[in-house]
Amino acid sequence: MVQWLRSSNDLPARSSSHNFHRSCLSHLSAICYLTGVEGGETANKLARKWAYTVKGVPANQAKTIFVENNFWGRTLAAISSSTDPSSYEGFGPFMPNNIIIPYNDLAALDVSF
Repeated sequence: MVQWLRSSNDLPARSSSHNFHRSCLSHLSAICYLTGVEGGETANKLARKWAYTVKGVPANQAKTIFVENNFWGRTLAAISSSTDPSSYEGFGPFMPNNIIIPYNDLAALDVSF
């Protein structure tokens, strides 16, 4: 039987993001009720956590691939993946290990792995 975990940013403060990430990794499926930049931030965290705990990527070596001309918010993680100077100029240093490739370029995606 598939177990579903519902998480939302309207849950009480006692539901920490650490517990959310740990729960997502131990459940078969999850529905995330996060919108805007919180959704992107959580996706980044879950992907990195999965890379370290499941895939076995060495500590601090996980990489995230983004396409150029993206926009998903104004947090440091979001602007670290931006190619728009008006989004990132004057806000460094940025989050490490982001790879930015052209949109719809499968060859660039292949090279990134």
